[in-house]
Amino acid sequence: MRPSIGARPLKQLTPLEVQAVYDYLAVRGRRDGKPGGLAPQHILAVHRCLHRALAQAVTWRLVAHNPATHATPPPRPHSTVAALSPEQVAVLLDAADHHPSLWLGPWTVLATATGARNGELCGLEWTDLDLDASTVRFRQALTIVDPAVLPDAGTPGDGGAGGVGGRRKELAVGPLKSAASSAILTLPPFAVQALRRHRRQQARLRLAMGQPATLGLRWVEPGRPPHPVELDLVFRTERGTPVNPNHASRAFARLAASVGLTAHPHLLRHALASAMAANKEPASIIAAQLRHADGGTLAQRVYIHQLPQTAPRLAELIEGVFGPAARNTQAVSAGRPVEGNRSETGASNPA
Repeated sequence: MRPSIGARPLKQLTPLEVQAVYDYLAVRGRRDGKPGGLAPQHILAVHRCLHRALAQAVTWRLVAHNPATHATPPPRPHSTVAALSPEQVAVLLDAADHHPSLWLGPWTVLATATGARNGELCGLEWTDLDLDASTVRFRQALTIVDPAVLPDAGTPGDGGAGGVGGRRKELAVGPLKSAASSAILTLPPFAVQALRRHRRQQARLRLAMGQPATLGLRWVEPGRPPHPVELDLVFRTERGTPVNPNHASRAFARLAASVGLTAHPHLLRHALASAMAANKEPASIIAAQLRHADGGTLAQRVYIHQLPQTAPRLAELIEGVFGPAARNTQAVSAGRPVEGNRSETGASNPA
């Protein structure tokens, strides 16, 4: 938005100028040098951010009205997300267990066991884990930022993430989405076992390669100046650097493709919610596992999908409630004749 309306006086900004930004993003909005525009959901995210900022300007009486209110972003296309079945997740876990990467196997295990988000997994530190108590608490998330939008605070170590046109983006760590996201989760035994093994392997590699115990990144939080932090990350590359969340997504997608699946990491979050629902866990419990703050509304609307075995199970349930055997039992209880054993009534047919 900055090249288009960044120099425009706020009071002179019009809905048509905002609309022109959205239209441009839809056609030529990519910043990676490739032709084409942004996906509708990304333009919608731009609209929400701009609308919120201009709404605050109205509150502060810097402008009389919000010009973004009368601009229309493209509608978000409806897409049906099919959750991975437990059998498919089992295939993925088996493939991850045999993958040569140091971090991808335990990363996939923890994503499966907790439903954690990609950035939360990449930002996890060993102090956030209590393997003796089988618990984990996510406190922060690794993300990719453009240093051009941050106050200059120096560059602490190798946090680069690549960029466009020679500009290097930066890996940084920041807060989670909400207070509910920092809830403590209990880990299943298979995850604890995988993490213990991973900790031993990581320690041996760090010793052999002379890698530092901690990595320097910047803590970036809206409304506050960034500052350097030292992190003892659970997941590191073989070179000892942080795992870029984008790299994690691509690595997981390649892992899924190797076993004939098309999947991204967030589908493990959907799979966990759907499996819990199939086992009759209430939405509030599923929301607590996903660390949602709404008590289950979002989980029901977005994350819970019908698994393949759900429909036959429901058919058996309906049969048990309304089928012939159930009706006969209900008839006996009510003192009515049972179908098939009723005595014939009425006049007999003369010979």
